[in-house]
Amino acid sequence: METFLFDLQQYIDQMSSHIKRTARDYLAEDRLIRRVSHGGQSFAAELRGYQDRYHPTAAVHHQGLATSCSCERRQPCSHAAALLMDMEQHRLTYPEVPWDVVRVWATDRAWRWDAHFPWDLVPDSIPDWRLPFRAEAWETVEPRFAQEDYIPLSRDPRARIWAEADPSWWERTDFQTHFRTWVRGARLDSADPALCAALIWMQPELPVVPLITAGLMGRPSMAGLLMGWLFQQRPVLAPTPERVRRALESLTMTVPDAAEFLWGQFPEVDPHHLALADALYLAGRPQHAVRTLEQHLPTENQARRAARARLVEWLDLEAGIPHRTALALETGQWDFVLPVRHLIGDAEWQALEEAVRTRAGGGGAMPG
Repeated sequence: METFLFDLQQYIDQMSSHIKRTARDYLAEDRLIRRVSHGGQSFAAELRGYQDRYHPTAAVHHQGLATSCSCERRQPCSHAAALLMDMEQHRLTYPEVPWDVVRVWATDRAWRWDAHFPWDLVPDSIPDWRLPFRAEAWETVEPRFAQEDYIPLSRDPRARIWAEADPSWWERTDFQTHFRTWVRGARLDSADPALCAALIWMQPELPVVPLITAGLMGRPSMAGLLMGWLFQQRPVLAPTPERVRRALESLTMTVPDAAEFLWGQFPEVDPHHLALADALYLAGRPQHAVRTLEQHLPTENQARRAARARLVEWLDLEAGIPHRTALALETGQWDFVLPVRHLIGDAEWQALEEAVRTRAGGGGAMPG
């Protein structure tokens, strides 16, 4: 990010004084009114000029920084300069495109940074739920959940909140309760599976289990759209690791037979196969989930312990003995093996007790 900021400042420094002066006037008069970003690599805004509205863009690529503008003047123009100067101070707070844009484009996923972009669907200011949670913001947002009758997803104002909410909002129990209530009342019409897929892609924090329970995860059209988001080179919303992982988890619920192939196309998002195993387990494939972890047991300590903890939870007591003893030996904690004491012979138990005590630094005897 420091390199990006240096390149940005260098680009601004090279512009003519006239362009920079006009750009500063635009910013001083608050004429840069709407902002969006795409994966931290592309930025765009709407600017109220003195005669028309303009849409400058800036994109980062391997050759550096490039700008364009709907004014079609030689670059960099004063509109693009205003965007760059604003980015210098605020680029980290540029929001991604809002749900209303994604909703319109859910069936036409070609991303275009030009005058045809629906800027009228981008709000002038960032709504409270897109910012980190604040108690005073909750008082203004919660009444928006009061709608009781079902509204198709394409017109439901609550969908915007689920899609755009900052991760800190999803940490709140009351926020998730409102989401579960909404899911229980959903009755998808013919257009909504595609929008549900877009919602899953846009919001990595979205709880998957309520969607499964409500039957919203088993529609082929939704699975097909998620495939499109995964493999399209430049989707309307950037394919972050979190989004890819959530899409893969959702597809595993829908088409578990294709899970290993799909996850294999994106190894970087789940290097230890933990998320794949979790998704298989939730999809009703516990044996497949166990086999996945046992075949790909991580070598990295923390990930290996996380995998063993899952295996201990999913296997019966006898089958889980090797993983319980390994966890006890790795951590020096008795609790992993106490539930299987009655399944281990006295001699083996004595040897295990000594090994665990040594690992724990010579602590007291194992509880009886």
